[in-house]
Amino acid sequence: SDVARRDVIDALEWVTERYVVDLDRVYLTGVSGGGFMTLAMVASYPDRWTAASAWVPLSDLRAWYDFHAGDQYGEMTRECVGGDPGDDPSVASEMEGRSPLHTLGNAADVALDIAAGRLDGHDGAPTPVWHSLVSFNAIADALGEPVITAREIAELSRHDPRLDAPGDSDRVTDPSFGREIYLRRHAGKSRVTIFEGGHE
Repeated sequence: SDVARRDVIDALEWVTERYVVDLDRVYLTGVSGGGFMTLAMVASYPDRWTAASAWVPLSDLRAWYDFHAGDQYGEMTRECVGGDPGDDPSVASEMEGRSPLHTLGNAADVALDIAAGRLDGHDGAPTPVWHSLVSFNAIADALGEPVITAREIAELSRHDPRLDAPGDSDRVTDPSFGREIYLRRHAGKSRVTIFEGGHE
Protein backbone atom coordinates (compact mmCIF):
# COMPACT_ATOMS: atom_id res chain seq x y z
CA SER A 1 0.00 0.00 0.00
CA ASP A 2 1.01 3.65 -0.17
CA VAL A 3 1.44 3.60 3.60
CA ALA A 4 3.73 0.56 3.52
CA ARG A 5 5.85 2.15 0.78
CA ARG A 6 6.08 5.36 2.79
CA ASP A 7 7.24 3.31 5.80
CA VAL A 8 10.27 2.18 3.81
CA ILE A 9 11.10 5.77 2.86
CA ASP A 10 10.59 6.91 6.46
CA ALA A 11 13.02 4.23 7.63
CA LEU A 12 15.56 5.27 4.99
CA GLU A 13 15.24 8.92 5.97
CA TRP A 14 15.53 8.09 9.69
CA VAL A 15 18.84 6.33 9.04
CA THR A 16 20.26 8.98 6.71
CA GLU A 17 19.40 11.78 9.16
CA ARG A 18 21.22 10.05 12.03
CA TYR A 19 24.17 8.31 10.41
CA VAL A 20 26.79 9.09 7.80
CA VAL A 21 25.43 7.45 4.67
CA ASP A 22 26.76 7.65 1.13
CA LEU A 23 23.55 8.48 -0.71
CA ASP A 24 25.18 7.30 -3.94
CA ARG A 25 25.30 3.78 -2.49
CA VAL A 26 21.78 2.99 -1.29
CA TYR A 27 20.65 -0.49 -2.29
CA LEU A 28 17.35 -2.30 -2.07
CA THR A 29 16.63 -6.01 -2.24
CA GLY A 30 13.87 -8.46 -1.42
CA VAL A 31 12.64 -12.00 -2.04
CA SER A 32 9.07 -13.04 -2.88
CA GLY A 33 6.79 -10.48 -1.17
CA GLY A 34 9.98 -8.54 -0.51
CA GLY A 35 10.69 -8.72 -4.24
CA PHE A 36 7.19 -7.33 -4.80
CA MET A 37 8.03 -4.48 -2.40
CA THR A 38 11.38 -3.94 -4.14
CA LEU A 39 9.61 -3.46 -7.48
CA ALA A 40 7.01 -1.20 -5.84
CA MET A 41 9.71 0.96 -4.25
CA VAL A 42 11.79 1.42 -7.40
CA ALA A 43 8.62 2.28 -9.33
CA SER A 44 7.38 4.73 -6.67
CA TYR A 45 10.70 6.27 -5.56
CA PRO A 46 13.20 5.63 -8.36
CA ASP A 47 15.50 8.46 -7.32
CA ARG A 48 16.22 6.91 -3.90
CA TRP A 49 18.08 3.77 -5.01
CA THR A 50 21.49 3.25 -6.52
CA ALA A 51 20.51 -0.29 -7.47
CA ALA A 52 17.87 -2.86 -6.59
CA SER A 53 17.55 -6.64 -6.77
CA ALA A 54 14.16 -8.36 -6.81
CA TRP A 55 14.10 -12.15 -6.41
CA VAL A 56 11.03 -14.23 -7.41
CA PRO A 57 8.79 -11.15 -7.18
CA LEU A 58 5.13 -10.90 -7.95
CA SER A 59 4.32 -7.80 -9.96
CA ASP A 60 0.59 -7.92 -10.79
CA LEU A 61 -1.37 -8.40 -7.58
CA ARG A 62 -4.71 -9.16 -9.28
CA ALA A 63 -3.22 -11.87 -11.50
CA TRP A 64 -1.32 -13.32 -8.53
CA TYR A 65 -4.52 -13.28 -6.49
CA ASP A 66 -6.45 -15.05 -9.25
CA PHE A 67 -3.73 -17.75 -9.26
CA HIS A 68 -4.14 -18.17 -5.48
CA ALA A 69 -7.79 -17.26 -4.82
CA GLY A 70 -8.57 -20.65 -3.28
CA ASP A 71 -5.53 -21.02 -1.03
CA GLN A 72 -3.88 -19.34 1.96
CA TYR A 73 -2.27 -16.65 -0.20
CA GLY A 74 -5.68 -15.73 -1.58
CA GLU A 75 -7.09 -15.45 1.92
CA MET A 76 -4.20 -13.26 3.08
CA THR A 77 -4.60 -11.04 0.02
CA ARG A 78 -8.34 -10.59 0.66
CA GLU A 79 -7.53 -9.56 4.22
CA CYS A 80 -4.99 -7.01 2.99
CA VAL A 81 -7.15 -5.38 0.32
CA GLY A 82 -10.58 -5.71 1.91
CA GLY A 83 -12.22 -8.46 -0.08
CA ASP A 84 -12.45 -10.20 -3.43
CA PRO A 85 -11.84 -8.04 -6.51
CA GLY A 86 -14.53 -9.95 -8.40
CA ASP A 87 -17.11 -8.81 -5.86
CA ASP A 88 -16.02 -5.22 -5.37
CA PRO A 89 -14.63 -2.89 -8.06
CA SER A 90 -12.91 -0.78 -5.39
CA VAL A 91 -10.88 -3.84 -4.34
CA ALA A 92 -9.86 -4.43 -7.96
CA SER A 93 -8.78 -0.80 -8.16
CA GLU A 94 -6.84 -1.16 -4.91
CA MET A 95 -5.01 -4.19 -6.30
CA GLU A 96 -4.09 -2.30 -9.45
CA GLY A 97 -2.75 0.59 -7.39
CA ARG A 98 -0.56 -1.76 -5.37
CA SER A 99 0.81 -3.56 -8.44
CA PRO A 100 4.22 -2.20 -9.49
CA LEU A 101 3.84 -3.65 -12.99
CA HIS A 102 1.73 -0.65 -14.01
CA THR A 103 4.34 1.94 -12.98
CA LEU A 104 7.69 0.15 -13.45
CA GLY A 105 8.45 2.35 -16.44
CA ASN A 106 9.25 5.03 -13.83
CA ALA A 107 12.26 2.92 -12.81
CA ALA A 108 13.87 2.81 -16.25
CA ASP A 109 16.97 4.62 -14.95
CA VAL A 110 17.44 2.39 -11.88
CA ALA A 111 19.98 -0.44 -11.99
CA LEU A 112 17.41 -3.20 -11.40
CA ASP A 113 18.18 -6.91 -11.32
CA ILE A 114 15.24 -9.35 -11.43
CA ALA A 115 15.74 -13.09 -10.98
CA ALA A 116 13.49 -16.13 -10.64
CA GLY A 117 13.84 -19.89 -10.58
CA ARG A 118 12.28 -21.49 -13.65
CA LEU A 119 10.18 -23.88 -11.54
CA ASP A 120 8.53 -21.15 -9.48
CA GLY A 121 4.78 -21.25 -9.97
CA HIS A 122 4.80 -25.04 -10.37
CA ASP A 123 3.89 -27.76 -7.85
CA GLY A 124 2.78 -25.34 -5.15
CA ALA A 125 5.55 -22.77 -5.58
CA PRO A 126 3.84 -19.39 -5.25
CA THR A 127 4.97 -17.03 -8.01
CA PRO A 128 4.97 -17.90 -11.73
CA VAL A 129 8.07 -16.65 -13.54
CA TRP A 130 6.02 -14.56 -15.93
CA HIS A 131 5.77 -11.93 -13.15
CA SER A 132 9.54 -11.40 -13.45
CA LEU A 133 9.44 -11.44 -17.24
CA VAL A 134 6.68 -8.86 -17.63
CA SER A 135 8.37 -6.67 -15.01
CA PHE A 136 11.47 -6.61 -17.17
CA ASN A 137 9.29 -5.93 -20.21
CA ALA A 138 7.81 -2.85 -18.53
CA ILE A 139 11.32 -1.44 -18.17
CA ALA A 140 12.38 -2.47 -21.69
CA ASP A 141 9.22 -0.98 -23.17
CA ALA A 142 9.80 2.32 -21.35
CA LEU A 143 13.31 2.42 -22.81
CA GLY A 144 12.20 1.40 -26.32
CA GLU A 145 14.31 -1.76 -26.11
CA PRO A 146 13.40 -5.33 -27.15
CA VAL A 147 11.00 -7.15 -24.84
CA ILE A 148 10.68 -10.83 -24.04
CA THR A 149 8.10 -12.13 -26.50
CA ALA A 150 4.75 -13.66 -25.59
CA ARG A 151 5.98 -16.92 -27.13
CA GLU A 152 9.07 -16.92 -24.90
CA ILE A 153 6.96 -16.16 -21.83
CA ALA A 154 4.68 -19.08 -22.73
CA GLU A 155 7.67 -21.39 -23.16
CA LEU A 156 9.02 -20.42 -19.75
CA SER A 157 5.57 -20.92 -18.18
CA ARG A 158 4.88 -24.47 -19.40
CA HIS A 159 5.46 -27.71 -17.50
CA ASP A 160 9.13 -28.04 -18.51
CA PRO A 161 10.12 -24.37 -18.66
CA ARG A 162 12.80 -23.63 -21.23
CA LEU A 163 13.19 -21.61 -24.41
CA ASP A 164 12.91 -23.49 -27.69
CA ALA A 165 15.41 -21.13 -29.30
CA PRO A 166 17.54 -19.40 -26.65
CA GLY A 167 19.50 -16.39 -27.80
CA ASP A 168 23.17 -15.72 -27.20
CA SER A 169 22.48 -13.78 -23.99
CA ASP A 170 20.43 -16.71 -22.66
CA ARG A 171 23.37 -19.13 -22.96
CA VAL A 172 25.51 -17.27 -20.43
CA THR A 173 27.36 -18.94 -17.57
CA ASP A 174 27.31 -16.90 -14.37
CA PRO A 175 29.43 -18.16 -11.45
CA SER A 176 27.60 -15.83 -9.06
CA PHE A 177 24.43 -17.87 -9.64
CA GLY A 178 26.10 -21.27 -9.69
CA ARG A 179 23.10 -22.60 -11.63
CA GLU A 180 22.14 -23.18 -15.22
CA ILE A 181 20.59 -20.09 -16.75
CA TYR A 182 17.59 -20.41 -19.06
CA LEU A 183 17.08 -16.75 -19.93
CA ARG A 184 19.04 -13.56 -19.45
CA ARG A 185 18.12 -10.24 -21.01
CA HIS A 186 19.26 -6.64 -20.55
CA ALA A 187 17.54 -3.29 -21.08
CA GLY A 188 19.34 -0.13 -20.07
CA LYS A 189 20.61 -0.71 -16.54
CA SER A 190 18.15 -3.57 -15.92
CA ARG A 191 18.62 -7.32 -16.21
CA VAL A 192 16.39 -10.35 -15.81
CA THR A 193 17.58 -13.91 -15.22
CA ILE A 194 15.62 -17.16 -15.12
CA PHE A 195 17.78 -19.82 -13.47
CA GLU A 196 17.57 -23.48 -12.49
CA GLY A 197 15.62 -23.42 -9.25
CA GLY A 198 12.32 -22.55 -7.68
CA HIS A 199 10.99 -19.93 -5.28
CA GLU A 200 14.33 -18.91 -3.84
